[in-house]
Amino acid sequence: MNNEIDWMCSIAVQKNLFSAEQGKALYDICPAETSLMDFAQAVLDNGFTTDVEVLQQVLEETAANIIHGPCPNSILNPQPAAASDGDPPRRKIPFPAGNKTPQTALGPQITYAPQAAKSQAAPAPQQSQARNGEYQYISTSANYPFDVNGFPNLTDVENNPEKAKELIVAFLQYARSVDASDVHISSASFPHIRRFSINYHIDNQPILSTKAATAINLALTNEIQGKSFEDTQELDYSVDLGNADRYRANIMCHFRGIEGSYRVISKKIKSLRELGFDNPEVIEKLTTYHQGLILVTGPAGCGKTTTLASLVELINNARKDHIITVEDPVEILIPSKGCNVTQRELHNSTKSFANALRAALREDPDIIIIGEMRDLETIEMALSAAETGHLVIGTLHTSSAGSTLDRLLDVFPPSQQPQIRAMLAEGLKGIICQRLIPDMHGQKLLMAPEILIGTLAVGNIIKEGSTYQLASIIETGSKKGMTSVENSMLRLYNEGKISADQARPYITTQAKLRQLDVETKAGGAEAYAQQQQMAAEEDAQTKKKGWFK
Repeated sequence: MNNEIDWMCSIAVQKNLFSAEQGKALYDICPAETSLMDFAQAVLDNGFTTDVEVLQQVLEETAANIIHGPCPNSILNPQPAAASDGDPPRRKIPFPAGNKTPQTALGPQITYAPQAAKSQAAPAPQQSQARNGEYQYISTSANYPFDVNGFPNLTDVENNPEKAKELIVAFLQYARSVDASDVHISSASFPHIRRFSINYHIDNQPILSTKAATAINLALTNEIQGKSFEDTQELDYSVDLGNADRYRANIMCHFRGIEGSYRVISKKIKSLRELGFDNPEVIEKLTTYHQGLILVTGPAGCGKTTTLASLVELINNARKDHIITVEDPVEILIPSKGCNVTQRELHNSTKSFANALRAALREDPDIIIIGEMRDLETIEMALSAAETGHLVIGTLHTSSAGSTLDRLLDVFPPSQQPQIRAMLAEGLKGIICQRLIPDMHGQKLLMAPEILIGTLAVGNIIKEGSTYQLASIIETGSKKGMTSVENSMLRLYNEGKISADQARPYITTQAKLRQLDVETKAGGAEAYAQQQQMAAEEDAQTKKKGWFK
C-alpha cells in the first residue's frame, strides 16, 4: 500500500474534500506505481473536488505526517492484515508498453481549471438496493441538464469482454440523443461528454479501469487499425454505425492507460443558415467562382468540417463538376448529385494531403476540398491549384482573417514570400473565420463568424504586406457582406442571445466596448434602443414647442 496516498486520503476525508468511497474507488484502479501527485491530479481530473487550495493544504499536511509511519486512521486499509501476511492484495494495472513511470517526488502546486458546470465537489456515486441480483449506480449530481442515467455502465465489460462493442455503441448513440458533441472514454476516469462547449463527467457508474477502457476503445477498430495503434500508440479513424450514424475517433495512450475521443458527426448536411450564418447569401456567392481560394478557419471544434460539407452540398446541387475531397478522416459522407463527388481519406486512400493534391491535378477536378492545410507543401500545392483554374476550399486553425494570411505567408521562406503574396492577392476569394459560443442558457451553440471578401482593396493590402489594415477593411466592407467577430458578438448580444459578459472577451475596440457598456447599463440593447427613441421624441416635442412660441 502507498503510505503517502493513504495519509492523503485520510486527511482529505477529514476535511470533507471527497468521500472515503471515492478515495477507495480511485486507489483501487490506479497502477501500483502511482505517485502522490499523480493521485492528486486524478482527484481533480475525476471531479471529486475543484478546490485546489484545500487540496494543496492536504498535500502539505501529508508531507508533514508521512515521517510518522503508517496512517493510524487508514481508509484504504481500515483493518490491516497481520505483518506475516504482507500487504493486502490490490489490483495492479500496468501502464501500456512504452509509457514512462510517473515521478515519485512531491511536485509543485497543482494548477487546474474547474469545470464550468460544477459549482461544488461531486458527491460519491451511490448504489441502490439490488435488483435481480445486481447493483445499479445512481448519479448524485443534480445539475446535469440531461438524464445521465440513460448512459450504459461501461464497467460491465470487465466481466463480459464480448459486450465491449455493444456498450460503446450504446454510449455513443445516447450521447448523440442528448446533443453531445464529443465523448471521452479514459482509464482511471469517469466517462466524459462535451455538450454545448461544457464538459460533463458521467458519475453514475464506477471509474474505468485500464482493462475496461482498453476493451471499450478498441472494440470499434479493425485488425489493420488495431495494428497501427499498437505501433504508434495513437490512431485517427472514422466509425460508421449505419443509417448515417458516424463518429470521428481518436485513440491515444497516456500515463494512466488509454483514452478514446469521439466526435459526433451530424447526420444531416445543414444549410449555411441552419448553421447560424446571419447573411448566408454572401458565402453562397463564393461557391459560384470557378477558380480561386476559399478558406474556412477557426479553433478546433468550431464546425469547420460541417461548413465545408455545406459548401460542397451547395456546389453539388448547383453545378455539374468534379469535386475531390481529401480528409483525415472522412467524416460527412456526401453523395454525388449534380457533381461527381470523390472523397479520399488520409492513410486509407492516400498517404498525405500533398500527395493527394499533386495527383488531383491529373484527375480532372473542378473543385478541390482540403480537410486541413497543415504544412508548406500542402499550402503551396493549394495555391498552385487555385492559380491553375481550380476552385480550392481548405481549412486552417486560425482565429481571424489577418492571422490566417500571416500563417499562410509565414510558412514560406522570406525569399519566396513576395511571389506568394502576389498569388494570394490574385486568387483569394474569401475567408470565413468561425467561432461557436453557447447561448446565455447553455442550450445551443451560436455562430459568430468573421468574414473577409477578396476585394481589390484586400488584394492591395496583401501585396503590400499590410495585413494589420484588414480590420478597418472589414469594418467598412459591411455592404459587401464583410463582418468582424466583434460585430457578430454585438449582433448576438443585441438579439438577446448572449450576455454582455460572454461578448466582452471578444471585443477589443474601445468604441465598441463603450457601446456594450452603455447598452448593458441601460438594461440591454432593446432597453437602450427604447430609451434613445424616447429621448429623440422628447427632443422633437421640445423643438416643436419652441417653434410656435
